[in-house]
Amino acid sequence: MKKKILFVEDDNVDQAAIKRVLEKEKFPHDYVIANSIKEAKQRLAREKYDVAVVDFNLGDGTCFDVFNSLDETPFIIVTGGGSEDIAVEAMKCGASDYFVKDQERRYLTLLPSVIESVIETHETEQTLKILLAAMGSIPDSVYITDANANIIYVNRAFTETYGYEQDEMIGRSSGILSNEKSPESGTQSGDDDAIHKRKNGTTFPVLLSKSAIKNSKGADVNTITVVHNMTERKKLELALEEAIGKYSLLLDQIENKNSQLEKTKRELVQNIKNFKAAYEKLISTPTRG
Repeated sequence: MKKKILFVEDDNVDQAAIKRVLEKEKFPHDYVIANSIKEAKQRLAREKYDVAVVDFNLGDGTCFDVFNSLDETPFIIVTGGGSEDIAVEAMKCGASDYFVKDQERRYLTLLPSVIESVIETHETEQTLKILLAAMGSIPDSVYITDANANIIYVNRAFTETYGYEQDEMIGRSSGILSNEKSPESGTQSGDDDAIHKRKNGTTFPVLLSKSAIKNSKGADVNTITVVHNMTERKKLELALEEAIGKYSLLLDQIENKNSQLEKTKRELVQNIKNFKAAYEKLISTPTRG
């Protein structure tokens, strides 16, 4: 999908060089070049751009004069000076990358790939924001760990369930949640039953639904774990087991009663047959007068 790139550059020679490089590299995105801070602000007010590439020194100001208009647009700073102070200040303002111009303009050959990287990173960050917002609102506890099983995120339900504040958990091993019989390991996927422990030391049964997040090379780098509190379900299962046991015993007693009744019935039937046979024999026997 094509993106929209804004270049802010007032040097005609640099503008021509940018166009040549982008044409040579067959740059797949649409782009425009603003000649000043004023034009850049006007364009940013009218439409949204996916990346802005801003020269540090411009005729009507510096790149810092554009920052307030960028909103959430990721941006790259380009400067003709190699001042580390400028680089540090640019990064503090949220710059995604920083280029120093060289006389041969070799930096431009790297620019297309850097823009692609910034686009990809920004899209990933936006997706992550949406994901975190969604996870923050679900009733189940959620935590995310890195490849070493260290926690890097917990949602609100987690803090309410476990009793830890968010900053108490970030950077700590997820093993703190488990008892000795159910330790946690690194990245993995699937569902597991476990016993988890709150900050106050109380334990409760959980079902852990884990999903591994892979990097571009296919390696597991993070694990998202959704914790289903099984306390009420376990209580229900226990109550159900007790009920089954109780009614099984009652059924056995009824079956025993039925068996006794069936035996008694058979005895009564047999006695009736015996009485009937004796009666018939009696009345069939002639009497002597």
